[in-house]
Amino acid sequence: METLTIVTWNCNGIASGLGANVKFTENKTLGAFFRNRLGADLICLQEHKLAASKLAQSRDLAVVEGYESFWAAGDKGYAGVVSYAASPAWSPVSARTTLSGTSGDGGGGGEADDPLDSEGRVVELDLESFVLINVYVPNAGGGNHRPAALDEVVGGGGAPAAGGGGAGDDDDDDGDGQAGGEPGARAPGPPTGRKRLGEKLRFVRRLTARVRELHSAGRKVVVVGDLNLAAHNADVSALIGPVAVTRAIAAFGY
Repeated sequence: METLTIVTWNCNGIASGLGANVKFTENKTLGAFFRNRLGADLICLQEHKLAASKLAQSRDLAVVEGYESFWAAGDKGYAGVVSYAASPAWSPVSARTTLSGTSGDGGGGGEADDPLDSEGRVVELDLESFVLINVYVPNAGGGNHRPAALDEVVGGGGAPAAGGGGAGDDDDDDGDGQAGGEPGARAPGPPTGRKRLGEKLRFVRRLTARVRELHSAGRKVVVVGDLNLAAHNADVSALIGPVAVTRAIAAFGY
């Protein structure tokens, strides 16, 4: 039976991480790494941190043998998502880099361009047999509880809710209080902390609306990416102390 392999990863800077180090592997090139090491048909990366103005200077990352690449990038070098599709087997019939045109009330259409669209947080590929949506959801800060407001968007109880900050979040990857780029030379990022909660809620509403819109049209949808969500309060790291971790290890028999 033919299989499809999708790889998704928050790479936390594609040029300084994956791009700079793949040449030291036995595969030497990004295309060979995707094909031989990962065995991947579709690769979805988040937080590539390449500004839109830098893409033209990143040919080795954009032009990958055996794959087509589809980029969403902002102007300031934080966030950013990219999806690679094996060609010609999984070449998409269309691609988009926005959730605009979907409202936040579960219906389609009606919403004008959103400022978050300029941050490069969505790549949607229509692969005929299904639609693949690669997203990087805004971080709402590193609080030690999940905001009740997010439960109203994605559902209460065990539904995913707001995740805390930490490594990998575009608002402050290395704890230096800045966003994007390399330590000591960080590009200006978006507002940090709970002030982004409203934007995060709006993004999740629009993503949910887009998925429902596609389902209503009879499409199958796969959503991947860094959702910056936690299922329970216990999943927020600030709440997990040494005693809780010890009890969890004992409970699972490790």
